[in-house]
Amino acid sequence: ACPSGTFSNDSTTACQPCAAGTYQGASGQTSCTACDPGTYQGDTGQTQCIACDPGSVTDTYAEERATECNACPVGKFSEISTDPCQDCAVGTYQVDIGQTQCIACSAGTYQGDTGQPSCIACDPGSVTDTYAEERAIECNACPAGKFSDDSTTACQDCPIGTYSDVVGANNAETCTACPAGTYSESPGSILCIPCPNGSITNTLTETNATSCSACPTGKFSLTSTTGCQECPAGTYQDINGQTRCIFCPDGYMTNTREYTGATTCSVCPVGKYSPTSTTVCQDCVAGTYQGDTGQTQCIACDPGSVTDT
Repeated sequence: ACPSGTFSNDSTTACQPCAAGTYQGASGQTSCTACDPGTYQGDTGQTQCIACDPGSVTDTYAEERATECNACPVGKFSEISTDPCQDCAVGTYQVDIGQTQCIACSAGTYQGDTGQPSCIACDPGSVTDTYAEERAIECNACPAGKFSDDSTTACQDCPIGTYSDVVGANNAETCTACPAGTYSESPGSILCIPCPNGSITNTLTETNATSCSACPTGKFSLTSTTGCQECPAGTYQDINGQTRCIFCPDGYMTNTREYTGATTCSVCPVGKYSPTSTTVCQDCVAGTYQGDTGQTQCIACDPGSVTDT
């Protein structure tokens, strides 16, 4: 009888070894048995097939008669030996061969491609799309106006009164104070805004201004780093945000007269006069008159004439 591992289908021929991919565990047999899916045999004349462990795959996958069992390479995995090795998904990796699963990228690392043997560190100044969670697939630099000293936390805004034009900033020191005369009123600013003359910043000659306010009527400012000043007596300003005051001519009067900070300049009506804009318009005295507006004196009524009052 033919021994196990061999066969003969004709008593007139010699026993033959079972081919690779087959086996025979009994003696005196006329044929060999194909290795089941998930098992293999690479040698001839064998009495059994060998189980292909998970993490490895046979060369016939779900079919019989496998002759090889190969470990999945790095970056791949297989849960059962009858399925092809699969690429590790994005956000995961596998550094060893013959594995049944992939490993999640740890917080602060990422992997945007499939089938990879490692994850990539996301440097400070950039953040992963999962922050403090695993399985990140992206690492994005903080935009200008923001910073991050840890890739597992969201980019933070530069505070108001500062700015940053640096992409990928990794610490708060990259946020620069707005120079005197400029301001930043919004967090995460990429530049400071010039405060125009006629307006003033809230820090005047200091840095880190967070606002810019127009000088109100009755005041002016030559530069944004000096406080708003009241219009001198005899001048006025009726518009916000101005760099100078307007002279109120004689024959007119300001609403503050001899005081500063006037916001209007009014013409003296007929029958009145004002020698200066800092005095109230006065009535023409008896025997005098004024038929025009905006005059600095009244006119004597000629002898033989009378005034209407």
